[in-house]
Order: sequence, then C-alpha cells, then structure tokens
Amino acid sequence: MPPKTSEISPEPLPRGVYIRPSPPKSPMMTKDFQLIWKEEIQIQEDHKFLKTWMEWRTDSKETILKFKLGRGEYEKSGPWVLLHTKEILQGSCQVSGSMDLPKGKDWFIGFPCEKKGDFVSFTHKLLYHFRDKNLVPLKYESGYVESDFGIVWESNKAYTEDLLFEKARTKFTKKEFQPHVYYHVKLD
Repeated sequence: MPPKTSEISPEPLPRGVYIRPSPPKSPMMTKDFQLIWKEEIQIQEDHKFLKTWMEWRTDSKETILKFKLGRGEYEKSGPWVLLHTKEILQGSCQVSGSMDLPKGKDWFIGFPCEKKGDFVSFTHKLLYHFRDKNLVPLKYESGYVESDFGIVWESNKAYTEDLLFEKARTKFTKKEFQPHVYYHVKLD
C-alpha cells in the first residue's frame, strides 16, 4: 500500500548530484563510431530536482548530441522517493564530421549548439528506493523511456523491503550493462 499523504516525510534527500554509471555503448573494436551517454539527477532545495540525460554519438560522417532535461518535485516516505517530472526541455543538434567528446561536466561546451527552446509541460512519475546515498529506480528507465524490467518485477509485495526485494535491489545495483543506480557524488 502506498504511503498516505500524512506519512510523507518533510525530510529532504541529501542535496547534490546523483550520477548513473554510463559505460560506453560503442561496438567493440570500432575506430570510427562512439556512443557515449550520461544521466544524472540533481537534488535541489524545496524538494525540487533536475534530471539530465545526454547522448553523444559520433562517427566519421557526423556527430550528434541529444539531450533531455526534466525538472519537477519529489516526495519522500521512509526509503521510498517518488520523482514527479512536470516539465521537460529536449532536443538534438548535429555537425558534419567526427568530434571528440568535450572534457568536463558540460557537454554543450565546445559543441556548436545550444539548449534551445523552452521547457514544456510533461508528466512522468517514477518510484525510487533510497539507501546509502544512492537512488535506485524500481523500473528501469533511461531518458524518460521506461522498460519492462527492474526491481518491481522481481519483488513480492509493493513497499516492502523483504528478501526478494533485497535480492533484486542487489542484482540491479551491481549490473554493469544498463546500470540501475544513481550514486550521490557531491553537493552542487
């Protein structure tokens, strides 16, 4: 049973950036093609967050940068965290030829495009489990595209941290391909 509104904790998550490990998705032994991605959730004051998904794809013919920036509010009840995205800015840009991935946090630096446009209304909710300064979604999702696998499919009962839940949480936080966990890395 989901927590009642009266049970929602006013205690916020630790502020800062939570980063999902993002191993390159490039084919092995290729010299011309690179596919690199990153995802992070920035927890802000007043139960607000900014979620970023970016993909850098380059080959000998072109380089494409895709991005989705979602922002919204979260609710926390015990270890359960519901992220409710309320608006999104998304886009892509491309240039001819291959480009090296820029060093540092901001991939827009050195790329001839901007975060153009305005945030538009968008609704997306996803439940996470918070423990040991990491957030784990109960359903796998990347760039606001959900998949039909994750902890929720291997758990016995909703909102229960039983043995099946713990086994599934351990399994999905240790995955190297399609990692499910966001690690707290620093205050912003």
